[in-house]
Amino acid sequence: MNILNEDEQTQSAIEIKPKGKMQKVALYAAYISYILAAISGIFLYIKTQELGGTDPITASFLASFFFFIFTGFSLMIMAKANLPSLKFDQPEHKKPK
Repeated sequence: MNILNEDEQTQSAIEIKPKGKMQKVALYAAYISYILAAISGIFLYIKTQELGGTDPITASFLASFFFFIFTGFSLMIMAKANLPSLKFDQPEHKKPK
């Protein structure tokens, strides 16, 4: 008789679903967002040295930097989430007889 502990029972009950197309798109968009944040950070540094911290151009680069960082973060969370299957039909091996 095979006795499973609680963690093994929980793991066996959870089905690992492959990532959908939209989650893959969200992952690539998150990477692009992080790249754009890095570019905005570089321009922010350059413009801060040239114009100072109180210039509106510097403020716009700071705003775009924060926007791309937090957009990438939220897209990464959506891409890495383990979403359940929301289909109404049951697989053949689980249908009641």
